[in-house]
Amino acid sequence: MRSLEQIFARNQQTLADLEADVKKKRADFDVLLADDRDDDKRIMAEVDLLEQARADLGKARVTMLLAMRKNLTQAQRQKLRGEHERREGGD
Repeated sequence: MRSLEQIFARNQQTLADLEADVKKKRADFDVLLADDRDDDKRIMAEVDLLEQARADLGKARVTMLLAMRKNLTQAQRQKLRGEHERREGGD
């Protein structure tokens, strides 16, 4: 489990920065939507920036999870999958 903590620690700042970027771009987008003077082309450009920021965050999360997964045994992965299914099932 120590190696999983190390992987998380290595990725924590990057994930925090990417999350902050998504929040900033979402706030910028909300401001544009509230301003009736902005044109559709500019708003759509902001949508592209926001969606790219979200994609970057998602990819960083998956990259971290894949690195973590490589450190788990087959039995540990199965146990984790079972726990996830239990939580998703609401049991």
